[in-house]
Amino acid sequence: MPPNLKKPSLEHDDLSFFGTLYHASVKDIMEMDSPRIQSLMTKTQALSRWLEGIHKLALTLNTKGQ
Repeated sequence: MPPNLKKPSLEHDDLSFFGTLYHASVKDIMEMDSPRIQSLMTKTQALSRWLEGIHKLALTLNTKGQ
């Protein structure tokens, strides 16, 4: 499903998991069922890979500009 372009990127439902993780205690996360935890892990890993790609691109562009 494509993101809702009318919402700012930080308000997308796809990123609500980030708020869930940030505000949840370890106890709350441990009480989640396994599929929910797996879903949070998958989304977090995807976000990490995306940020790594952005970082590599920025480094490449910065290096080429010098």
